Amino acid sequence: MRNTAVKIAMVFAVIVSLTAMQRGNAVSCELVHVAIPKDKLAENDRVVAFTASIAAGGVLSLPSVPIGWSITIDNDPSWQTSIKGTVIVGAAALDTKSSPAFFDRFLTIEKEPCSAYSDAPLDVTVEIVTTTDFVNLKTLVLKKSDLKLDSEVTGAARCLGSTDEERCPPYGR
Repeated sequence: MRNTAVKIAMVFAVIVSLTAMQRGNAVSCELVHVAIPKDKLAENDRVVAFTASIAAGGVLSLPSVPIGWSITIDNDPSWQTSIKGTVIVGAAALDTKSSPAFFDRFLTIEKEPCSAYSDAPLDVTVEIVTTTDFVNLKTLVLKKSDLKLDSEVTGAARCLGSTDEERCPPYGR
């Protein structure tokens, strides 16, 4: 009798899992890797600060955190996220030649899961403060269209949230 109950429970678990996957409820998320095109910066520019504002997304990682920087990430539960970085000492200022990884894989974002509450599109704006002499500063504003964005769909282990795919097609916003 006990073996029969175990077998029924196992069959039920398999059916529930397959049904959830068929309906699109298997947990996955869409990640967006953000790169800053080096041609947006002048050859002698040194980056001394940056701010990124993200609508309908959250910061999953900042792959190349530079030494000598103060970084603050506000992953607000409303999926309105900001990240700020400021150089602590001038010697830690970045340029495209000596710090290519910082620009190539600047940020990884998880798009807000589509849900009954929101289907807002992802938007990203990055402001970069540069200098050539540590006296005069200039701010470069990069909109989503100015950035290099690469998307990937990944498994639940790397996700911040989950998706209600009954309401929304898989990442078709």
